Amino acid sequence: MNRTYALVGILVLLFGAIAYTTYRIWHILPLPQWGKTAVAGLYLLCFLVIFPHYMLGSRMPFSLAAATYEIGNSWMIFFIYALMFFLALDLGRLVHLVPKDFVINSLAGTCTVFGIIIGLLTYGGFHYHHKYREAIEITTEKQLEKPLTIVLDHQPYHLEDAEAAGADFQFSGHTHHGQVWPGNWLTDAMYEKAFGPHQRVKTRYYISSGLGIWGGKFRIGTRSEYIVLKLRSEGRSVATGPRE
Repeated sequence: MNRTYALVGILVLLFGAIAYTTYRIWHILPLPQWGKTAVAGLYLLCFLVIFPHYMLGSRMPFSLAAATYEIGNSWMIFFIYALMFFLALDLGRLVHLVPKDFVINSLAGTCTVFGIIIGLLTYGGFHYHHKYREAIEITTEKQLEKPLTIVLDHQPYHLEDAEAAGADFQFSGHTHHGQVWPGNWLTDAMYEKAFGPHQRVKTRYYISSGLGIWGGKFRIGTRSEYIVLKLRSEGRSVATGPRE
C-alpha cells in the first residue's frame, strides 16, 4: 500500500511538472496563438511517445520501439532542465530580480532558456563521446591461489547479502549514476553506493556507471565507463578501462 501511495504521489508530481512547464512555454513564447498551440502540442507529444514503448514492450516492431525510447527519454532530459530554469525564473520574479516582461511573450527569455538547455545538451553529448583512460585499484586480502568469491549482480541492491555470504568482491552496474545532474543526487539517495568503489567489512564492491544511457547520448555531471577487472597473484584486484 505504501508503494502504491508513493507511485501515485510521483505521478501527481510528474504530471504537475509537465503541466507547469507547458504553461510556462506557452507564456514565454513570443508567438501568435496558433504558434503557441503547435509548440505546446509538440512538447506534450514527445512525452506521449514514450508510453507505447513501456506498455507494448516486445510486441512493437524494433525500429518503432527504439524510436519511442530514444525520443521519450531524450525529451525527459530536456524537460528536467526546462523545469529547473522555469522555476529559477519564477523565483527570480518573486524576489524582483527578473522582470515580468522577460517571461511573458519574450524573445530574450525564450532564447535564454532554450539556449542554455541546448548548450548543456551539446556539452553533455561532447562529454559522453570524449574518452580517456584511468586506472582503478581495488585491493583484496586474499592471494590468487586461494578461492575467491565474486558476485556479479546487475543492480546494486542489498549489498549486505554479499557481505553476509562472505563474498570477496561484487561487481554491479544499473544506476548510470543518474546519467545527468541532478539525477546522480537521486541515485545516491536510492542506493547505498551508486557509483565507484565501496567496502563492507572484508567485502569489496565496484558499482560502474556503465556505458549505458537512458535515451539521448548525454552525460552531464557523471561519466560513462567500462571496466576490465584483472586478478593478480599478489592479491590485488585491478580494474582498468576507458572512463568518460
